[in-house]
Amino acid sequence: MDSYTGNPGSNIFDPTNVYLGSDGVHLKITKVGGVWHCASMVSAENLSNGTYRCVIQGRADLLDPNMVLAMFSYGGVDNVNEIDIELSRWGYPESDSLNYMVYPSVPGQNWSERFPMTQTSNWTTHRFIWGNARVSFVSQQGVRELADLTNQIATAQSSISPNKPMPLGFNFWLNGGKAPTNGKGAEIVITDFSYTPS
Repeated sequence: MDSYTGNPGSNIFDPTNVYLGSDGVHLKITKVGGVWHCASMVSAENLSNGTYRCVIQGRADLLDPNMVLAMFSYGGVDNVNEIDIELSRWGYPESDSLNYMVYPSVPGQNWSERFPMTQTSNWTTHRFIWGNARVSFVSQQGVRELADLTNQIATAQSSISPNKPMPLGFNFWLNGGKAPTNGKGAEIVITDFSYTPS
């Protein structure tokens, strides 16, 4: 992946801020030469209905308010064909930090819900189950296998669903391109990911 400047957030996305370690895929926000750099990776293949699950290592609940960490399916055009699990306070320190969002397959009303999240360990598990008519979401404390739905932080179900096969991505970026309020970078590790087609 080449370095590029653009959305989301009018950020600089640097391929060196994504790397595979022995513990998983690392995503970083760093300051280089006085300029903030973010991380993004997207699957080469389009995926469709099924269960998408990831395990995150790091205190996502304590991220700087201007940081956004996301697992998403995105069809390439804003406001249609998109599913998001986003961990961010969107610039407001007191806001809830767990966001679920779905955009339909044609322009129209999107669906979203937001929840508070306080971690009890350094790991959380997040998943969405993409069906023909709805998308279901679950976030959990700790490392949870596919069949384990215990220790839930939040769960929700959308009233809409996209119908276009799309790449799956992860990104770690700055809301509106704004610098972290604490002036510090951060690093998150995706220690596990699975996709189970319907």
